[in-house]
Amino acid sequence: MKKGFTMIEILVAMVIMVMVFALLTVLYVRASKIRRIITAQNEVQEVLSQMMDRIVHGEKRAELKSLVSATEIYGHDFLPGALAGYIDNSNYSLIFGNIYHAMVQYYLIAPGLEDGSPDITGSDTTLWYGESSGGSPPSSWSLLDVNKKITLTSGSKFEYFTPENTPPDSVDSETTLVVITLKGKSTEPAMKNMTPVTLHSAVRLRNKLSF
Repeated sequence: MKKGFTMIEILVAMVIMVMVFALLTVLYVRASKIRRIITAQNEVQEVLSQMMDRIVHGEKRAELKSLVSATEIYGHDFLPGALAGYIDNSNYSLIFGNIYHAMVQYYLIAPGLEDGSPDITGSDTTLWYGESSGGSPPSSWSLLDVNKKITLTSGSKFEYFTPENTPPDSVDSETTLVVITLKGKSTEPAMKNMTPVTLHSAVRLRNKLSF
């Protein structure tokens, strides 16, 4: 006589299958979250690298617009009035030029990512670029993160050093070395608690005394 499965055996098998599917679902959700975090971290790293490359080497490798070709660093008097009030120290602005090029290059760490122009308040901090000639402020500013993938976080800054390897009281003719720190995280809401990605670079100005 052929024996079939009892109701209890069928129920036990169903319970085991439900537990297995639940475990697989949990593992899949965790793997998806880890994948999203890794993807977001890679995107932040990529955008920060592009920003850093733009500052150091210039747009489309335009040598005379690059920090590695700079011969002078300028102070806050080159900033527009409203922004100069916000940028109360040199940590949030990088303004430089080259004696062989009339244009002055401006890089500014400031809010305004959502509005499309630098602002003095807000948490949507990003990196702005502008240029001008004759000591006048830039007529317009452009986002270096055109797709608005990241925001810069606390710790992003420009630092200036003298030949004695000490920070000067202000940006002046003694400035020899510029150290750039960019810290960013993804603008995706799900990634708001992610650990910021940090990128550093140091550039010594041309025609300056060595350390």
